[in-house]
Amino acid sequence: MKDIISKHKDKKIFSLGISVPGKTGKKNNLLIDCMGIPEWKNIPLKEYIENNINIDVIIDRYACAMLTYNILEEMKKYMPIQTSSVYIYLSNWLGVSVSNNGKILYGTHDTAANYSHTIVTDSNYICSCGKKGCWESVASIKAFMKELQNKSDKYKDTTFDDIIKNYKNDDMVIDTYKNFLAYWVAIGIYNIVNTFDPEIIFIGGEMIHLGNDFINEIKNNIKNKFNSYDFLTEIKIVENFKEIEIHAAASIAIYDFYNNSLYKYLSAK
Repeated sequence: MKDIISKHKDKKIFSLGISVPGKTGKKNNLLIDCMGIPEWKNIPLKEYIENNINIDVIIDRYACAMLTYNILEEMKKYMPIQTSSVYIYLSNWLGVSVSNNGKILYGTHDTAANYSHTIVTDSNYICSCGKKGCWESVASIKAFMKELQNKSDKYKDTTFDDIIKNYKNDDMVIDTYKNFLAYWVAIGIYNIVNTFDPEIIFIGGEMIHLGNDFINEIKNNIKNKFNSYDFLTEIKIVENFKEIEIHAAASIAIYDFYNNSLYKYLSAK
């Protein structure tokens, strides 16, 4: 961060956007928890970075940042934006963010649309949160790998990357992602559709590397197996999600600038 600031000393930097895979508290500006770093609980990350670089910092959840980026892209096409949209991140963990008319829903405790931990089954699948039956417990890469390894010792010591590179066309792999993973992913997405009725669903994450057959199976489940009405929600696959992660973090700051900081800046002048 300091390197970037030093390279642009001649420019005014209004704020810095940071995207984190965890929960954030908008009211107390704390990083509540962070995926993969269990010892990080209630960390004053915003305050720490601001004190070290002397620039306003805006921190948001990964899924919210990715959705903010897509909202800004939609804003380039038409204004004012009037669509409701959802971003769903499918990986070892599941992230969901929801917007209405260009504004992201956060809820009272900044955990709105936390669908990864809604209960979708009464099975004994244990989620990373410790509960049984969470959507994430059956619809994540971890769940897929566990199901696959339970079927055959062939995949016992493999990683998801190994599956994508070497085993994606195996009959057992195809059967598992079609009849297990795609089924449970579609269950969660259908619940989201029934709750928010969005116009667009953006889907990104490592899971989409399973390919078009996997994605089409999800779409088929949602539109034909679970639906009783004409399904109009557009599903967009964000294939370049890794390339836009930095842009997504920056979009948090850009969105805040045009909605809050710009007004304060002009008022001060």
